[in-house]
Amino acid sequence: MNLTEPVITKKNWLSGIWLLPLVAALMGGWTIYQSMNEKGIDISIVFDSAEGIREGKTPIMYKGVRIGVVKKVDISENLEQVKVLAEIQRAASESLKETTGFWLVTPRVSITEITGLDTIVSGNYIGINPGDGEKRRDFIALDKPPIIEEYKQGLTIDILADTLGSIARGSSVYFRQIPVGEVVDYELAETQNGVIIKVHIEERYAHLIKESSRFWNASGLSVKASLSGFSMQTESLAALISGGISFYTPDPESVDTVDNGAQFKLYADFDSAKVGILVKISFESAIGLEEGVTEVKYDAFKIGIVKKLSYQKTGKSVNAEVMFDPRAGDLLKTGTKFWLDKPKLSLTDFSGLKSLVQGNHIKMQVGEGASSREFVALNKPPLMSNGDQGIHLVLKADTLGSIEYESPVLYKKIQVGQVHDFRLDKKGESVLIDIYITERYAHLIAPSTRFWNASGVQVSVGATGMDIQTGSMSTVMSGGIEFITPELSTKKVKNDSLYDLYTNYAAATEAGLAPYKPAKDETIIQISTKDLGSLDIGSKIYFKKIPVGKVVYYRLSNDNKTIIISAAIQNKYNHLLSDSSRFWRNSGLKIKAGLSGVDVDMASVSALLNGGISFAHYENKNAVATKAQASKVYPLYPDEQLALQLAEEITIKFSLAQGISEGTAIKYLGIPVGQITAVELAKDNKSIIARAKLMGPAIEFARAGTKFWLVSAELGLFKNKNLDTLIKGSYLDIKPGKGEKQTEFIAKLNQPDIDTKQGLHLVLQTPRLGSIKVGNSVSYRQMNVGEVRGFRLSKNATQVLIDIYIAPQYAPLIKNNTKFWNASGVDMEFGLFSGAEVRTESVESIIVGGIAFATPDTKEAVVTHIKEGQVFDLHDDYEPEWLAWHPEIALVE
Repeated sequence: MNLTEPVITKKNWLSGIWLLPLVAALMGGWTIYQSMNEKGIDISIVFDSAEGIREGKTPIMYKGVRIGVVKKVDISENLEQVKVLAEIQRAASESLKETTGFWLVTPRVSITEITGLDTIVSGNYIGINPGDGEKRRDFIALDKPPIIEEYKQGLTIDILADTLGSIARGSSVYFRQIPVGEVVDYELAETQNGVIIKVHIEERYAHLIKESSRFWNASGLSVKASLSGFSMQTESLAALISGGISFYTPDPESVDTVDNGAQFKLYADFDSAKVGILVKISFESAIGLEEGVTEVKYDAFKIGIVKKLSYQKTGKSVNAEVMFDPRAGDLLKTGTKFWLDKPKLSLTDFSGLKSLVQGNHIKMQVGEGASSREFVALNKPPLMSNGDQGIHLVLKADTLGSIEYESPVLYKKIQVGQVHDFRLDKKGESVLIDIYITERYAHLIAPSTRFWNASGVQVSVGATGMDIQTGSMSTVMSGGIEFITPELSTKKVKNDSLYDLYTNYAAATEAGLAPYKPAKDETIIQISTKDLGSLDIGSKIYFKKIPVGKVVYYRLSNDNKTIIISAAIQNKYNHLLSDSSRFWRNSGLKIKAGLSGVDVDMASVSALLNGGISFAHYENKNAVATKAQASKVYPLYPDEQLALQLAEEITIKFSLAQGISEGTAIKYLGIPVGQITAVELAKDNKSIIARAKLMGPAIEFARAGTKFWLVSAELGLFKNKNLDTLIKGSYLDIKPGKGEKQTEFIAKLNQPDIDTKQGLHLVLQTPRLGSIKVGNSVSYRQMNVGEVRGFRLSKNATQVLIDIYIAPQYAPLIKNNTKFWNASGVDMEFGLFSGAEVRTESVESIIVGGIAFATPDTKEAVVTHIKEGQVFDLHDDYEPEWLAWHPEIALVE
């Protein structure tokens, strides 16, 4: 019998089934490792007080990133401090060293310091400044933020002062009025006889600090006053409010550098620092000069001040020692000229008015030559520009009129020279006026040139009436001379040539001067007006505020009833003229001011000074442009409104004039369509009648059903509306009607009710109004779904009826059994053992009031259709069960 031998297979010592528990063990170990790795590091911080710190809420922040949180707050063993236990992310563990600092960041607002404002919204937090040294887990909080990382770059120096004054942390450090650093801290000196102010200078400006640098207190306002005027100094508005320090380095390029911790002295002011260049200027008299007050100005900038006055031994002159700003060193040349500028009372010279208040000051004209420190002052200002090779002329007149020293000499309203002096001739019969024409415009002078007095107002009175002639606003106020040259000549006019000065333009032209010769690229048109006003030769003609021509001549019409103005229009703009063109004045400045704002209308500075005319097409879009004809005479309208616009006169009745005044704009969809032209009391003295104009297409709004209401700013803690009216002024808004033609309306001082077709309007009745106001919110589950639109007494005066509006999409929330209650203010309940319970609908309802409502969850059939104006009771408070209602209600999409 044959037996099969068995096959023996040797198995591995470890079965594959054992891999499962091995994997499970590895995964468990990895989970434990991750949990231990992600667990934070516990630290303790000791504070003087726990005010503003909350367990589980107050974060620890570094550069705006949350790296930890407060876990627990305990009283220290000595009961004098607070021990805060916090958890720091393990990733930030390297920052926990011996010198690491912690401090509490809270909002701080004062006149000199505004910090931590972000905590108003996000809450207080603990700041951290990583340090060095051994690792540490127990810390003592800092009283104030340290000088953190951002100040490690640059230069940190100490400035010694007797007192701190208005300097505070964050005060700027200025160099030539540019902030280059800031005050980061201050402390009493060790001897307690002064203050050490720690200043950080930005790295890019650190090279400006040298051993020779001088610092002074630029805080606040320095005023020195006397009968001759006063001197006022401040570095900047910021320094005026929050304090500041200025410094000057005589030689910024010096190799003398300073290191961190260098000490400097702080002087009380610029004068005490004695920083500057001392210069001697000799004057004929000390009248108008004052030590420590009289300033030296160059192009309106103060560059020096008189420090000391002394008479020379001869007694015929006065030496003024002037301390100049070091930056003015390059201006002090042998050719530089100085003179005392005395105040002038002139309506057009505001610098004169300023000097009248501040006192006399010394002006200078920079010249050439070597550097100098001694000068002799002039008795009067020099010519217009130093070294200008212009022409000196002499004008002969019967009287001086309003012409004075430095009165302008004009050509086509452009100043080309000035009056330099005036005197009587040898016989005393005529006035000789010395004028100077600058080199740039010397070619405009020819033998045929005619000069006339354009100063002030020319008045002629006779049996036929009064004739008043004026120049531009500038010459009316300050005086001046104008000239015209019909034919330029290549022959050079000699210095001191004599010309007659005519009394006015008419007298100059009547002496044989041709009216005007148009250039090849000009076309002459005629404009008729009843009076010339401020228009003059050279006044601009504008189209959409672009100058396209100018006034070149004017004369009386043949019947002497009107004035015919000749205007030269550049040929490239001829296509802008048509049969429907309308011309109007835009001369001078038109200002309408009132409670609703200020309306300023000015075409240009040129039009303000010299007069001007504008034109456009008169509401005829199909007008065909025609070539301008010299024979056509266009009428000149007094303003744009009469020239271009159709207007509808209406009257609007108001209960009060609050915010309503002449000039108040009327707008539709934000676009001005009219304005109030007059406001007066009604005949019954119980209301206000505003007369208004609707312009252009808006005349169609003069219909029955049109509503007007005043739009003005509304300010509040939670609601701000129409803030733009604080600057632009209140205005009337329009809701157009569709009725018959109507010109008399009754308006409201607030927006009328929304159309009843929108949303749901309800009435709540209550014995007392309480704190409910128009605009208060109506909320459902603390969500705003409507607002209070108004309130009134019931017919029998026993109830207050409150009109509310529910937005359309939330109207289904209202059922017949809906409950409303007054959610204004705070409801508090106190119990000896139960403690205090505080209930409020929202922060807004605490401040401005509000109404809340709830609808029950019921299976009974409830009428879902609520009528407009349906009346509900307004309860003083809610029942606890109302807050538990949570019905399912489908809202409108």
